[in-house]
Amino acid sequence: MFHNWNNRTLFILMIFLSMNLYTLSVSQELVWNDEFNDAVLDKKKWDQPEYNRRNNNAGPDGWWLKEDSYLDGQGHLIIRARKIENRNSDSDPYDYSTGAVRTLGKFEQKFGKFEIRCQLPTQPGWWVAFWLFAEGVHHEDESGRDGTEIDIFEGFGWTDKMQHALHWDGYGDKH
Repeated sequence: MFHNWNNRTLFILMIFLSMNLYTLSVSQELVWNDEFNDAVLDKKKWDQPEYNRRNNNAGPDGWWLKEDSYLDGQGHLIIRARKIENRNSDSDPYDYSTGAVRTLGKFEQKFGKFEIRCQLPTQPGWWVAFWLFAEGVHHEDESGRDGTEIDIFEGFGWTDKMQHALHWDGYGDKH
């Protein structure tokens, strides 16, 4: 009899939990999205940074180039990775480039649900990530309130593993 009572209680709790989860999902409001249906990236939503990762001890030099992130006209953002001519006069014989997009200075969200649908590369040599950055992430005053980088996922082409991380209070000596 006691066993039967526990099963009923569990069943009733599951019903209430399901109702609460449904209520939460119904009350969510979409505040920002991009379906990439335009001919070019929407500059009001996206920034395309250019960046050179010099002296990368973990692998070849890497570049973020604007021309390597573009829309394909079918609702997809393409972030291309490719081998390019060497642009550094160091000992590294190769350079690679990829695109990057970010909402820095255009949109920032404190709480909520974040989604991405993506296809990741399979060939070696890539560096892929889905990060959330707070604008103050590079500040350092040891308060822990300077901003956080949340790595939803990040992977590198020399391993088949993905990682996730939280970085806070800047990237200096105390990081």
